[in-house]
Amino acid sequence: AMLRAEENNLLATTKTTVLFGLLTLRIGMQLVSAITVFEGVSAFYVFLDDCLSGDPYFRWGLPNFERGLSWVSGIVGANAVIFGIVGLRSARTLHLPSMQLFRRFQAGFMIWIVIWFVMVGMPVDFQYVDVPVVESGPLARAPWTPRKQI
Repeated sequence: AMLRAEENNLLATTKTTVLFGLLTLRIGMQLVSAITVFEGVSAFYVFLDDCLSGDPYFRWGLPNFERGLSWVSGIVGANAVIFGIVGLRSARTLHLPSMQLFRRFQAGFMIWIVIWFVMVGMPVDFQYVDVPVVESGPLARAPWTPRKQI
């Protein structure tokens, strides 16, 4: 029992690198957990809005991946809420196995964010238009006028 009390005291008073070491591990865990809950609620809200309205909030990347990415985002969002609550609770009780579980979820969540960015955030569809180099006057309408893509 004494070892557990010392471990809790050590976890409660250990400084972190968050905000240049101003926060303890407990406060850092609470902050990261609250942000995780907020991100999860946001992702799950977008998923529910897409499902209920039938009109997507935004394009989910390539058309053949849209439905799967939307569902995975909703599931990850719901898990972020659950694990964020686990993180908040473990920060209060300083239960080390729960803190480690939350940390493992955060690692997986970061991998999902990178995958989501690559699949949804990065794909861009460029539409080029040919316009005359000379933008005004009769030369702009002439068929032999050089054109450039913009």
